[in-house]
Amino acid sequence: MKKILTLIVLIVLIFSYVVVYADNNISITNIEIDDISDNTLVNKDPTVDGLSFSVDTTFFEVNDFIKYKIEVENSSSDDLVISDDLKFKGNDYITYDFKMDGESILKANSKKTLYVTATYTKEVDDNMFENNVYNNNGVMQLNLANLTNNPKTGHSNIVLSIISLIMIGFGVYMVIKYGKKDTALIIIMCLSLIPISVFALEQFKLKINANIVIEKDVPTFNICSYIEHNQCTTYRFKDGMTFNEWLTSKYNYNKFTFTENKTECSLGEKFLKRSTPKAGNEEIDYMVLYDDEIESMDYYTGIGTLCTLE
Repeated sequence: MKKILTLIVLIVLIFSYVVVYADNNISITNIEIDDISDNTLVNKDPTVDGLSFSVDTTFFEVNDFIKYKIEVENSSSDDLVISDDLKFKGNDYITYDFKMDGESILKANSKKTLYVTATYTKEVDDNMFENNVYNNNGVMQLNLANLTNNPKTGHSNIVLSIISLIMIGFGVYMVIKYGKKDTALIIIMCLSLIPISVFALEQFKLKINANIVIEKDVPTFNICSYIEHNQCTTYRFKDGMTFNEWLTSKYNYNKFTFTENKTECSLGEKFLKRSTPKAGNEEIDYMVLYDDEIESMDYYTGIGTLCTLE
């Protein structure tokens, strides 16, 4: 009879352990850019894989930032608490700020909105750049713990572990002194259920795989309105880059387009032109071609209209 009872307890222990691992019904259902500084470029749109998401962006100046809005869904039957023992960690140059809507509990069968902001907070030392580029790659994570079965604080986990160790020691003492092996084994296994559940529940981790590039000494040029010359947008580019290369690069952050070799008289066509100063304060207009190399200057754009011949 004692052997049968011991076998039953073992089966309960095994299945309790498995259920905790299998109840992985937490996922990121949506991620989007909530806010972004003027200088920051998005190299790739964020991607999601279960409870992990990847970001890829470029900073140029201190205080550049990008803020992500993340929707997490808990489709399990248990409430989860977002643990305070591990937050997203950066380094001396990039910091991560984590916030959430409302309390730090993700209710069963519900969704919660989280926010993660990456900020370029301290200028990178010159000797850390390679070809004017500094790459910062890393993986950060945030713990989600079962609110029903898992204590809310690290202090409670320690207390449970101490109690379990004491009881295990008591079981061993009983075996040595009285030889009641089956009874001691049952005590040990039952009490061990608590710490096993605690450690297994740590499998819920929200992870961010970050690839943040910092570039320095990147030249700029302006694209201004052909009608209102003071209305300009500033862009960055690499030395020697042509407009054809720039149009599909990350530097063209708002997807600017134009049709080459068109003028202000090309009805309905978006043109891009440059003006070169000439003696007597006159200017010579050149229509931009895709193979033209970009220069640090002002270019002018607009939609062509029907011109009348004089």
